[in-house]
Amino acid sequence: MEVYAKRTRVYAAMNNHKKAIEGANQILRNDPENVEAYVIRAGSRHQLGDLEGAKQDNDKMSEMGYKQIY
Repeated sequence: MEVYAKRTRVYAAMNNHKKAIEGANQILRNDPENVEAYVIRAGSRHQLGDLEGAKQDNDKMSEMGYKQIY
């Protein structure tokens, strides 16, 4: 799973947000409580203009006890 996380972080850092979202989705399929994947996906969704998707990820993080970022 760490390989997916590293690759997903790199995609996000390179502004390849579609690939970052795909990677975050893969992580979340295997680990639905992975906060880092929600953070990355929320940021990438926000960058692509998917504000509703970013909000959904933020809401999920909030439910898990983490601070919202968007």
